[in-house]
Amino acid sequence: MTFQKIFSLTLITSVLLCNTMIAQIDTKPLPGSDIEKLQQNCKTCQSGLDLLKNNMYKYPNKPSEGVQGKKAWNEVWSVFTKNHLPSCKAMGAYINSNLGKKVTAPIIASYSQFNVKKWEDYFDSSVGIVMHGSRIPNYCPGLHRRQFDCLEASRRMIEISIPGVEKIISILSTLECTPENGYAHCRLAGNNNITILGTEKVSASAMVNVDNIYNKILGLLKPEYPISKMNGYKVYMTNEETISELDALVPINSMWKTGTGEGTRDDLRGGTSQNFLWISEQMICKTGVVTRGEKDKTTRTFDQVVHEFGHALDFRFNLSSQYNSIYTNEENEAFPKVERFTWSIQHWFGVPTGTLSSKENELLTKIFKEKTTFSCSTYIPNN
Repeated sequence: MTFQKIFSLTLITSVLLCNTMIAQIDTKPLPGSDIEKLQQNCKTCQSGLDLLKNNMYKYPNKPSEGVQGKKAWNEVWSVFTKNHLPSCKAMGAYINSNLGKKVTAPIIASYSQFNVKKWEDYFDSSVGIVMHGSRIPNYCPGLHRRQFDCLEASRRMIEISIPGVEKIISILSTLECTPENGYAHCRLAGNNNITILGTEKVSASAMVNVDNIYNKILGLLKPEYPISKMNGYKVYMTNEETISELDALVPINSMWKTGTGEGTRDDLRGGTSQNFLWISEQMICKTGVVTRGEKDKTTRTFDQVVHEFGHALDFRFNLSSQYNSIYTNEENEAFPKVERFTWSIQHWFGVPTGTLSSKENELLTKIFKEKTTFSCSTYIPNN
């Protein structure tokens, strides 16, 4: 019997236990409207920046007059402050409310590139959009000092503040959802039914591949199995975290026991419940598991990714009522049917390839529209 099957056997009784343990955990998805508002604010702010760039004031023109096909600066500034600036400020409010969290780390890191210290500097400092944009109508064109101000106003906006804000918009625009505490990445799958969260150690490639695999599996479900049944489901992904780091991660710290040895979180590195599952990038397209050492040298593709999701489908669609009858008591005693069935789902998707019994094939044909195989060719570790 392979280690992977021994691992699966360990899961059997613990899956139900874990389901009971997490019953009190709030697993409601983060409000989609919050992210939708953020994305809309990004678009509105960006369109305002485009308006400024396309009609930037140029000394010694009068700001009340449009030249060379450009709109007058006074008109442009009035439209920007009324229709676009509020959205830019809303972005800032989101950033400031998430300071210290990993979701804003790349934003904070980008400040040094433009020699600013905080979001507000892009608007109200010596390089700020509002600082300069609002002065042009009153000062330009003017005398000696004001000539300098008018020249610098355009340059600083074009070279510093506007690109700086656009850099942040590019970061925020990739957010599909807000990571929970302890997690750095967040994606949505299955028509936004499923939230996928990854720790800082999880690669972007793993996040994308898991997202794509779950979208593909959900898309292959027959109409009798509506995706809406997966509403609110969450996927948590880790990668080589220490025992203490796992102990601090909610809600996976409710799975198994702490410490080392068989049956611990450090050993199992995964599991499934009614409302969430846990997978590890250590088991994606690799041979062996770093934290298990010599006792596990199994070569895997997306075995665990599909296996745990198979359990999730079982929970949400009550598939046990269908597969209970296709296994004999002897088969169940040798290798419990709850695991046999999820292994059959793995074989259906070729992770790994394997032989399905006629009854397994018949049942899976009723659940899925067709077979497919998931390849490691799109997975790039540490990327």
